[in-house]
Amino acid sequence: MSRSLRIVLAASLLLLAAAGCHRGSAYVYVDSQRYIPQMPVELRAYQGQPIFLTTFVNLSPNTTREYYYYSPDGSVTYEVAPTLAGFVRDSFARAMAALGMQVILDPPPPLDPRVAELQLAVTSWDDFAFHCQIVLNKYDATLYQQEYRVEFPRLLTDNVQALEDRVYRIADAAIAGMLADQGFQQAFFQ
Repeated sequence: MSRSLRIVLAASLLLLAAAGCHRGSAYVYVDSQRYIPQMPVELRAYQGQPIFLTTFVNLSPNTTREYYYYSPDGSVTYEVAPTLAGFVRDSFARAMAALGMQVILDPPPPLDPRVAELQLAVTSWDDFAFHCQIVLNKYDATLYQQEYRVEFPRLLTDNVQALEDRVYRIADAAIAGMLADQGFQQAFFQ
């Protein structure tokens, strides 16, 4: 390879690298195993209560189906483990267990009809908003359905740790908001 060709190739690689590294871009890895719930003490009425976390799915059009979601401007990429739906399910399980709830993930059949069964579909997810649809079943009937929206102000940083921590606080807000909802409580404690 000639010296001039190597120089052109090296310059091209530097230009490509520089084009991909613009200010404000960040890659954030989020793992449900690193999530430490921070639930309000006002939710202690759930202590000892059983709940079956059944179907958790990601239907959000602004994510990839399995592992990624993005800031609206595309400057931040979030990779979520184990998957997007798995992260949400694991986060709900960890937060509910932290409240002292008896979390059932894989029940032995048949499940007692008095045990609340929670289904959740993520409907939108980016770096400052999380929307989901929940269904609460009990006594073989749907007792409560609701869309929840958690929105935080835009975080103007490319600090990866701050962005990751914010994901966990959004999870806290979504879970605590659902559990504090009077309609949810009325259905759950029937």
